[in-house]
Amino acid sequence: MPLLRYRSGLATLVNPVIVAGAGRLAEPVQRLLAATDTVAATPATLNAPSTVKVQGAVFDATDVADVQQLDALYAFFHANARRLGPQSRVVVLGTAPEHCQAPPQSIAQRALEGLVRSLAKELRRAITVQLIYVAPGAEGALDSSLRFSCRAALHMSRGKWCAWRNRWTATSRSTGTRLSLVAARW
Repeated sequence: MPLLRYRSGLATLVNPVIVAGAGRLAEPVQRLLAATDTVAATPATLNAPSTVKVQGAVFDATDVADVQQLDALYAFFHANARRLGPQSRVVVLGTAPEHCQAPPQSIAQRALEGLVRSLAKELRRAITVQLIYVAPGAEGALDSSLRFSCRAALHMSRGKWCAWRNRWTATSRSTGTRLSLVAARW
């Protein structure tokens, strides 16, 4: 499969993108995608499958409060995994576990990391899966991280695909809030 590399005139973000989830970041994500040339596709469900191919999926799991609510992520990705084309981007948005109000919510948010790693192993086809933890109050810093995670051009390491896992944390200079990115590609 040839790598998609940046060329002049190539869209900067993947297109079209499925957006799902009803957390506190749903509105900022919709606003960001509406300001670009990205087309929002309708998510498929287990009862209403779709064959339209997409190049990205964003799921807002910031309001997941216990492990039972993780079933919504499973159902979403189970119904939409086959729709993702090669070299697609998947982003799961969560709340940093240290900023959660209750232990069950913290446990569920920490479980997102395992889900992202498992999803990266299952999807293959050069699909990148990333988890972005967004602390409450850091919603304004989401723009650059989401654009970075959904960029269309791929990068290689020494000419080979490599398995990697990384956690990157940044602190906003203006608000002092933290934004974390956990990425996995297998």
